[in-house]
Amino acid sequence: MKKMLLFVSIIGAMFLAACGGDDETAIDSTVETNEEQTAEDTATETEGTEEAAPAAEEEVSEVVVDDENVTITYQGTSTSEDDIFGKEANIKLQIVNKMGHSIEVQSRELSTDNVMVDETLIAYSETIAAGKTANTSISITEFEGYDFPTINENIELTLIVMNGDTWDTVAEYPVSISVK
Repeated sequence: MKKMLLFVSIIGAMFLAACGGDDETAIDSTVETNEEQTAEDTATETEGTEEAAPAAEEEVSEVVVDDENVTITYQGTSTSEDDIFGKEANIKLQIVNKMGHSIEVQSRELSTDNVMVDETLIAYSETIAAGKTANTSISITEFEGYDFPTINENIELTLIVMNGDTWDTVAEYPVSISVK
């Protein structure tokens, strides 16, 4: 019985030793691959950064809505382009909530340079707490199969202000901005 236990122990130890050696080699090769991959990723990121177009910005401050509910100030536009996400334009707004409850602000019927922008390209919905100010942007993102708009002359849209608790429409503001 003792001989059998000794034999099984020796075989088990040899089996574990054989398994341990292969794992160590695999870990070393994985680390080398990851280091090579990191160097390649860094080179790719650097190349992508150099090719990306610099952001074009227009800084202004024009009050487009001011009543008992909100003050909305147009603060310019910015555009950017990169290899991964393509073109993006942002219409920057500052919105002051003058009401005693939270609001949700959304955009509708957006056009630039007198051409309607497909709703698929637009991402905008902003929640603003009572008495607070939000610096926000309406994002227009390029998607395959849709025309990306130019913003050289004007921006026209309707901003919808809703009660953040009930989702009832508080006001609709047609906004027309002349881009210089």
